[in-house]
Amino acid sequence: LTSTLSLFEVSIAFCTDHFKMSRRSATGIMILIAGVLCTLCSLSIGTLSHLTIGGKNIFDIFDFVSAVIILPLNGLLISIFVGWYLDRKLCRNELTNHGTISAGWYRSVYFCIRYIAPALILLIFLSGLGLSDMKSIRFFHLSKSERRAAWILVALLLAIAASCFFAKRNAFPVTYRQPENKNLDSPVSYTHLTAADEAR
Repeated sequence: LTSTLSLFEVSIAFCTDHFKMSRRSATGIMILIAGVLCTLCSLSIGTLSHLTIGGKNIFDIFDFVSAVIILPLNGLLISIFVGWYLDRKLCRNELTNHGTISAGWYRSVYFCIRYIAPALILLIFLSGLGLSDMKSIRFFHLSKSERRAAWILVALLLAIAASCFFAKRNAFPVTYRQPENKNLDSPVSYTHLTAADEAR
């Protein structure tokens, strides 16, 4: 239940920020969507088991998309974004709480985020798709449409990685201002600056 609430908070915050909805309305819509999807997944094991796509029922499709595609893809994009696109100074400030935490390990962690994590996550992603070994039986048992979709995903990832690699490292426009009267003994809060604030 607690993990479900934390997952709901992301979508609720998105709806309130981008669609100017009240939290009550956004919560109701998210609960309704989740209820419908959960009901379909539950019925796909019984009453709706005859509804399949590519030999997978609704539950298996959701499981495959979330576990094999979304989770590693999300981790890969986050590591690429933090390592190659996000301002390095901002990343250091966030990891060290603006210098209040020892940063002796920072370079090692940043190196892992930039080089090691994307490579390992990409291997996990390809392994889940059955593409880690071109001679594997699993790869050749994929249908033409599945192979085409898998290669499109790989090409998309490479294109995103290339665009992030050639983007300016300090191109991320969001900066944070630390309050002047900072008390190190209390939790630190930071004020988000918009482009108009920065222009001043």
